[in-house]
Amino acid sequence: MPELPEVETTKRGLEKTVLGLAIKDVWTDLSTKDKRKRDTVANPRYFKVFKKEILNKKVISVERRAKNILINLSSGKTVLVHMKMTGYLFYGKNPKIKFAHVIFSLSNKYYLVFSDIRKFGKITLLDTKTAHDTKHLNNVGPEPLEKQFTITNLKLVKDPRARLKQF
Repeated sequence: MPELPEVETTKRGLEKTVLGLAIKDVWTDLSTKDKRKRDTVANPRYFKVFKKEILNKKVISVERRAKNILINLSSGKTVLVHMKMTGYLFYGKNPKIKFAHVIFSLSNKYYLVFSDIRKFGKITLLDTKTAHDTKHLNNVGPEPLEKQFTITNLKLVKDPRARLKQF
């Protein structure tokens, strides 16, 4: 499972490579009728809406919140990527990556590929203004890399009797 350092490294890599680029096309081979994935690109109906919303939109910023990568677009939408256990993002000229399940074609003729051997990962679309208040992000704890993370927050996390996800 990608841990926080790997997710942060991925975010920083994306900041160096995809900022300012437009998404020209998106493809997926994921397809499910599982109700738990109804708001992800794995749902064929959702994917059609997702694709329509992101085509020809520029990447204006990339964030990380917990183990989620947030790709903010010029349209006021945010692509949320959670790599779960075995997922990772690859940026390059060749989209033929083993276990590639979602491929974004970019305006510079490169690709951003989501590969996930076990298909546990999640890609969904959020409104940028309310992204942090959605079910995907509202139960995550404090960010350890931000200035607001204090010794008090650390003690709360360290307490063995503390409830998980109490933040």
